[in-house]
Amino acid sequence: MLLRCGKFYHFLLLPMLVKELAERYGLKSTKAIYDRLSALDITLPKKNRKSYATNEIVEKLDELQEHLDNGGTLIEGSLIGACLFL
Repeated sequence: MLLRCGKFYHFLLLPMLVKELAERYGLKSTKAIYDRLSALDITLPKKNRKSYATNEIVEKLDELQEHLDNGGTLIEGSLIGACLFL
């Protein structure tokens, strides 16, 4: 399945690991991913002791990235997250 969210095009068939998420968004640490997930009030599921993001979580993170790229802040992004999960 091809998904588009903002400037991101991607085929998502497998869950993405936290390290892969950091690479996707050009972040230097996985802590930055966890900060974004916290702002969106998302807890990653785990499999074999590794946290991963589902397609739906990646879509929310893509939307947050687009918000940040447009000059938004992580705190404002958390409001977006709250609305998305209603």
